[in-house]
Amino acid sequence: MNKLILSFVFFTLISCKKVPEPNNTNHYSLKAQATLVSPKPDIKTTEPTGSSSTNSQYVSLPFDYEKYKKTCIQEGSPDCSKMYPVLDQAESARIIKIMGITEGSPESIFQIQPVSGSNIDIYVLNFEGDSNSQEIVTVHNNKVISRQSIGYAMPEEDTYEAFIINPDMTIDIYEISFANGSKKRKKEKYKVLAIGTISKI
Repeated sequence: MNKLILSFVFFTLISCKKVPEPNNTNHYSLKAQATLVSPKPDIKTTEPTGSSSTNSQYVSLPFDYEKYKKTCIQEGSPDCSKMYPVLDQAESARIIKIMGITEGSPESIFQIQPVSGSNIDIYVLNFEGDSNSQEIVTVHNNKVISRQSIGYAMPEEDTYEAFIINPDMTIDIYEISFANGSKKRKKEKYKVLAIGTISKI
């Protein structure tokens, strides 16, 4: 009889101990899962939404300045901003500061896709005024590596200079007639190297 009572008491104690444990384990397990799951959205919201390289859009190559003028200036095409995106005001101000320009700021700045495997930033600056001119500039670590004039127009003259930046990062500069827009001759050729140097070829 005593053995039977002892067995019953022992069984009851074990049952009482075992029943809450799974509930407690489940309770803490669910709480732990909730704790583990909840930070994930917070991490996503605190991640940077983008940098200048991801936000900025590049002008597709070849970049033919004459086609740009026709599309954006002469025709005023709605596709202009898609085909020839310009840097926003903040990014333009950053480039102008890097270049140390204090007077005669560029009207617009275009960014060119860098050479494959290169971390050099490439920009085309478009200056407008009594005369129009364009420069190509390479930048690395907020320092100008190289810059080169690639376009120039003075209305009083018979010809002006315009450029084409090719996919192989060569730049053809042409002399063009003001009268009929015909390309008279290729004046010069440059190449943007992976290290950022702009070399005459």
